[in-house]
Amino acid sequence: MPPLGLASLASSLKAAGFHCNVLDFNVRAYREAPEELKSLWEDPASLECWSLEEFPRLLQDKMAHWVERCANHILESPHPVVGFSVHQSSLAFTLEVLKILRQEDPKRTVLMGGPEVYWLDQEMRWPVSLINRKTGKELIPREWVNAFLIGEAEESLVEVLRNIAQRKSLAGIEGVLVPEDSSGSVVRPRIIENLDALPLPTFEQFEVGDYEEPFTRPKLPVMMSRGCVGRCTFCNDFVMAKSYRSRSASKIVLEILSNMERHRVYRFQFNDLLVNGDLPLLKKVCEQLTAAGLRDRGFRWTGQALARTMTPDLLKLLCESGCTALIYGAETFSDKVLRLMDKFSTVQVMERVFRWTQEAGIHVYVNLMVGFPGETEEDFGQTLDFLSRNRSCIQSVAAFSTMTLTYGSPVERNPQKYGVKVEGEHWHRQWRMADGQNTPEIRQERQERLAGLLRELELGVVCNYAYEEAHEKQRKRLTTA
Repeated sequence: MPPLGLASLASSLKAAGFHCNVLDFNVRAYREAPEELKSLWEDPASLECWSLEEFPRLLQDKMAHWVERCANHILESPHPVVGFSVHQSSLAFTLEVLKILRQEDPKRTVLMGGPEVYWLDQEMRWPVSLINRKTGKELIPREWVNAFLIGEAEESLVEVLRNIAQRKSLAGIEGVLVPEDSSGSVVRPRIIENLDALPLPTFEQFEVGDYEEPFTRPKLPVMMSRGCVGRCTFCNDFVMAKSYRSRSASKIVLEILSNMERHRVYRFQFNDLLVNGDLPLLKKVCEQLTAAGLRDRGFRWTGQALARTMTPDLLKLLCESGCTALIYGAETFSDKVLRLMDKFSTVQVMERVFRWTQEAGIHVYVNLMVGFPGETEEDFGQTLDFLSRNRSCIQSVAAFSTMTLTYGSPVERNPQKYGVKVEGEHWHRQWRMADGQNTPEIRQERQERLAGLLRELELGVVCNYAYEEAHEKQRKRLTTA
């Protein structure tokens, strides 16, 4: 899908009178890459290739041409300001492009935003992701980036461009870190409270057809809300998004109708952390979508949901409005582990909601996580039993993973509270419990057993690298035995 964040930024700039060009070089490179390279995007096992540690090898072997093309595209542009939206998988690529850009055109203003520069070292006044963990030094010269936009950037980007046009300092703008600002002021992420005040994303800057997936028609992202009502201790999304805020039903439906007409696209995905954070709003949106008769015109939508109590009537309304699937963030089917995670739900509630969702005609997808701190063999067994018992209600597994320490999450920030021992270069994956009851080896063995059960139950896995890897290891172990 086209990136919703960039589309929203482009609409905000247009409404403020600024002209901009949007380049999604990720999809362009994928479309133009030879077949033997497409696995770098398609295979989740290749994600590590894009990391800061591994990308130099990829650059030398396969990606130098694409880095140069992206840099040359920017250099040939007349725009005096360049902005990069950076994610974990695009950081290394971005830095290589930036290196060429700064060598050839050191005077152009460069801005950087996105989730990968969200976390800041306030003393160094620099993003944590751009600091070498071993040496404590910056990965790039400070003068390479004029300002970092932290948090939600639709409003701050407009202010930054206005100040640049008026030759004013960028220091002091809410949510903007200027590396050379020596005032010592703390920069906090910007949060937009009134989401209805934002212009509707139109995706006019994108070739929507470029995002067409094999055997399916293109789809567009949309959002009802930002933030999360949950406080899951393994997650950093609620930390980054701060408070839960929602849009009005009329704005959401207007955006869908407008983009259906503009792009002749009828498949939409709600990119909310959860679509059912505000049940009255969800009901109102579905009522308006149903009243507009969009389902009869081919409109379909999917989204992520909290496994909370929703009535059969509400779920039927979701189906009537065009909902085809909900991805429930279950993670585990042990009540004890759910409490440790600070989940709102219980096994009993999930069992009931999954059944009602399936009976309403909506596919049930679940996220699964192995090895949360405090998970015992008994807890893990309860997850296996639940899946076997409720196979008829579950269409597929959306994501399958072992517990990692996500930067900024409550567990990562306070590991002692959860009995977690952190050590080594790959601490976020190789952590262990201080009492020895949860180790990387134990998590791997449980992951393999879960993969075997999913294969036995014929439950497909959408994000399947960890699943395929674990299943293959289990197969080899059984063959050897």
